[in-house]
Amino acid sequence: MNLHTVAHLDAISLLERIDNASTTLAYFDPPTRIHQDAPDRLQLRSLYLHATCHAQRILHDNGVLVWHTLPEAASYVRNTLDRVFGPHLFATEIVLKRRVRPRMTATPNPDHTSLIIYSKTGEFHYNAPKRGVSEQAQLMYSQSDAKGPYRLADITVSVNRPNLQFPWHNHTPPVGRSWRYTISKLDELYATGRIQISETKFPRQKVYLSEHPEEDVGSVWDDMDLPPAERIPDESASQQSLALMNRIVAMVTHVEDVIVDPFCGTGTTAIAAEQSRRKWIAGDCSLIACQQAIVRLCEQTGRTFVLQMEDEARGFPVQSSVTELIRALRSLTDSIPTDTHELVSSAESKTLEFKQTLSVDIRTNEKQKYIETASLKTIAAFLNSDGGTLILGVSDNREPVGIENEINRFYEGSADKFLLHFTNLIRSKIGEEFYPLLDYKFVLIDTHQVLRVDCKRSDRPCFIGEDFYVRTNPATDKLVGPKMLRYVSTRFPNFGT
Repeated sequence: MNLHTVAHLDAISLLERIDNASTTLAYFDPPTRIHQDAPDRLQLRSLYLHATCHAQRILHDNGVLVWHTLPEAASYVRNTLDRVFGPHLFATEIVLKRRVRPRMTATPNPDHTSLIIYSKTGEFHYNAPKRGVSEQAQLMYSQSDAKGPYRLADITVSVNRPNLQFPWHNHTPPVGRSWRYTISKLDELYATGRIQISETKFPRQKVYLSEHPEEDVGSVWDDMDLPPAERIPDESASQQSLALMNRIVAMVTHVEDVIVDPFCGTGTTAIAAEQSRRKWIAGDCSLIACQQAIVRLCEQTGRTFVLQMEDEARGFPVQSSVTELIRALRSLTDSIPTDTHELVSSAESKTLEFKQTLSVDIRTNEKQKYIETASLKTIAAFLNSDGGTLILGVSDNREPVGIENEINRFYEGSADKFLLHFTNLIRSKIGEEFYPLLDYKFVLIDTHQVLRVDCKRSDRPCFIGEDFYVRTNPATDKLVGPKMLRYVSTRFPNFGT
């Protein structure tokens, strides 16, 4: 794809035509209707994942992805970026304060958006954004002379240094304090009019507003007009603030670096890149937005730009298909072994229990029905309470011992047959209607294979035969008679209605 090009092309088609490892900054500001009903929600989630895969591919080792998102989509964006880049490559999240119209709502009215930033390798250029002197700080500079506004500052410090406690112009530092400067420096400042001395006041140093250091903006950017005042009403709802894009570009790129914006809207990213002498590629699926981007680029730079239409843009070769990228992704469950190891190191609780086997009595090394029933009671109790996790293959002293011996002896060494038996137990003793609330998988801990069973809170009572169990801290209790009826009526108020 040619540089300095606005292409009328959807984001994925544009990204798949960009060379590997060619980009320093990928800026994404896609649609955020991530929580709408299917099929729009599924289409957007697919777009997010595919676009992120391509972003990881086109970034070079010092590159970063900056994703601009509304609060309602932020969690899914982070999950997607964790899956593609890895949680360890999260760089930062920047909060952008924005104007909102006052309105009565049942939930808090979001007054910010976020920039979520991930890096390709963890090594990237970072130039900390600075802000000028705030209005509050300017109020301190209340006096003025020919050099401009200034304030008077103390020229002593709270350090007891005898060599800096000499008398000077009939003044000596207060007890426990010393002059900030040597006598020669004090004389120099006084000679140049930088120290003010009077008969009634202690000497003070003039500090001019022009000398006030710039401050790091930090991770909350509340010094910008967002949404931008320059936005064209009704015609460019997606137009981004030029000041914002200039800051992002300066923060993570150098001159001549390449910037890619596949959701460019009316071209603010491209304008910021042009003004800062960066290279860029931009695209949007809206022809009207692309046309506005060309007009704005020409007006802002005084140069001529040509819109690359969809048919022409699709003539560029595809560099990489998303199929290979998706197949190479790490699973979202990569953290499960680490999480499970942390659980095994914890004490049993209302939401956590360990059992050494599913059905084997460790004293006789024989299968026993009551052992199986104990695990099923725990699962039912979790369902009837607040949910929880059962881990099979952990001893009473919280040592992972695994269930390999049980699988080898009673299931011909087949983990699949073991899981089939476990599933049949759930179906026959607990009920198929509870399947959606259960998630179980093998996890390897210290070379031992354990079975982790995660149970969600149920909205209907679960029985083992006619018996009803609940979870207390950290045990499984059977409720009968009036206690059971009171618990069911309170815990499941809508059951049976």
